[in-house]
Amino acid sequence: MYRHCKKHPNSGAIIRPLEDFQSSIQGVKIINDIYPLISIISGIALCNPRTYTNFSAILSVLIKQLNDEEIGEIFAKIVKKFKQIPNTEYLDIWLQRIYKTLRKNLKSGQNAALKKSLEQNAPLCKLVNGEEALIWNSEWISDETLRGMLDNPDIINREKLDKLNPVIDIEEIRVCTNYS
Repeated sequence: MYRHCKKHPNSGAIIRPLEDFQSSIQGVKIINDIYPLISIISGIALCNPRTYTNFSAILSVLIKQLNDEEIGEIFAKIVKKFKQIPNTEYLDIWLQRIYKTLRKNLKSGQNAALKKSLEQNAPLCKLVNGEEALIWNSEWISDETLRGMLDNPDIINREKLDKLNPVIDIEEIRVCTNYS
């Protein structure tokens, strides 16, 4: 998969094999060589932004076997690597989705370190963090009622956010990847 992705960046042909890989590891109790697997899927995501959802889902399966310190190290490395790439806000949302579900289990020092490494610039990430953010540029809308609806940042369902499973299910990513 990695060789194919390097040879054909942004190819949609890699999506199905990544879904198959996720399905094959989803229920496995012990996965060996987690770090090389994370490195390979990170390399695929670096070559192909279309795979951000698949990358995040596979990452969520792999890191569940790591301890808090290892998870913090992995996230710090991933965030550092992807900060070099422009326009990764979509990935930021998926990484934040993983982080928010792990947060409950992390020690306070580890939680602070992870949160710092995941300081997001994406407006949706800011809203999830409880910060103010402008999602839509609505200055051009003359109708005050309509503009008020668009400027209302209360679009985060906190109840559902609190109930998310740390492992991203394949059906959750298919909602974002099936366009037909």
